[in-house]
Amino acid sequence: MKKAFLAFALAVFKLNHLRLWARDVEVWGSRFTATSLDRLLNLYLYHFEVRGHDERRFMEQQVRSGMQVVDVGANQGLHTLLMSRTLGAQGRVYSFEPDPGLFGSLRRNCEKNGAANVELHNVALGCQTGSMKLYRSQVNSGDNRLARSRHPAWFDEVDVTVAPLDSLLKGKRVDWIKIDVQGWEYQVFLGMDGILQENPAVRIYFEYWPLGLENAGCRPLDCLHHLTARGFKLYRVSGNRMIPVTDLDALTRSLRGQRWTDLFAARGTVSPGLIEARSSK
Repeated sequence: MKKAFLAFALAVFKLNHLRLWARDVEVWGSRFTATSLDRLLNLYLYHFEVRGHDERRFMEQQVRSGMQVVDVGANQGLHTLLMSRTLGAQGRVYSFEPDPGLFGSLRRNCEKNGAANVELHNVALGCQTGSMKLYRSQVNSGDNRLARSRHPAWFDEVDVTVAPLDSLLKGKRVDWIKIDVQGWEYQVFLGMDGILQENPAVRIYFEYWPLGLENAGCRPLDCLHHLTARGFKLYRVSGNRMIPVTDLDALTRSLRGQRWTDLFAARGTVSPGLIEARSSK
């Protein structure tokens, strides 16, 4: 039974990475070339606005011309290029993607679209410098992770460089950070304390997936408390609106299994027109 499953998995992996999937798709005003079937399907979902409509509106609302922004977990570059277009020539995107194959795709997509204000890093962010195994999903490259999956047969491994953001952008102004790293968010936060101290107005848009955090060896609430202890208020993103999070425990309990949500962390005043009157638990 195990041999049959492994044979089936191998066949799926080969199908997913056939060269015939290398097709161009336009998303959010930029052109992307897919590197696998799963990345092609992902691009079409964004192209036809089956997904991504709300996050695009939110990011275009938040990211302003001239900002210095960070994209952690850039994948094939959808958000990197969206922010690049929004920032203009005076802004800059620092884009991080550890997977060598996806990084190559990211680089080619940035070149294809003339994104001269993007600085690319083939590095995973974490709390210390070193090397780790990146577990790469062979059926969904959006599910690559630094924590071992509970279904290892669907993943292969590659060695990647890991470094704290503080060591890579020390002394840089950072206005806005987007993070989507499949449960590795807490380790990323631990490696950017200097950035958070040096940039009091910085804002963070990140995925909160309690199960993914647990798989990475983190208590989910520790991730949120790390931010609130540094003066951040948390908001649950709903469309292009934000709902204040008043009960971190209740929020975490509501996200069982594969459930997740997008959170926004900001110090100081957030535009009242963007905040829902109700609060989120």
